[in-house]
Amino acid sequence: MVVKKKNNKDESSMRGFLPGILVGVLLSIGYNYIFEAPPEIASAKIEEIVNSPEVKKVKYDFYQLLKENEILISDDELSGPEKSDTGSYLLQVGSFKSVNDAENRKVELLLLNLPTKVEKITVESGDVWHRVLVGPYLNTSKMASARAKLAQNDFSNYVVKLKQ
Repeated sequence: MVVKKKNNKDESSMRGFLPGILVGVLLSIGYNYIFEAPPEIASAKIEEIVNSPEVKKVKYDFYQLLKENEILISDDELSGPEKSDTGSYLLQVGSFKSVNDAENRKVELLLLNLPTKVEKITVESGDVWHRVLVGPYLNTSKMASARAKLAQNDFSNYVVKLKQ
């Protein structure tokens, strides 16, 4: 008969567990001691931020620029009888500061099979905006079907009539 030796796994696991806990506690205390700011410094920084001067408000003047170049068409005018107007219409589906956001919107609209372009404009304050435009449409019936497709896919838009 062979006698098996008894393993002392219970003892050996406790020997590794307790020093591990001790090292973890010491590391967390050291981290807090090194990286935490003393209360005097933290309160001084808070007062500095609170007492800083107000941020200058940005004046957006691209609204005025758009009004000079385009004519907005109300829904009432669109629902009326079609006039023999030879103007062209665009649908603005978004205006973004980031060209990436504008390009993403353009791709979404191209997937709906709509003629889309991104137009870069600079306003008087020097800010650059990227407008996502659908069209141009030479008559209001084609434009209305494009607006319906946009509304069906939850894209807000407004009609822009280009000046000749």
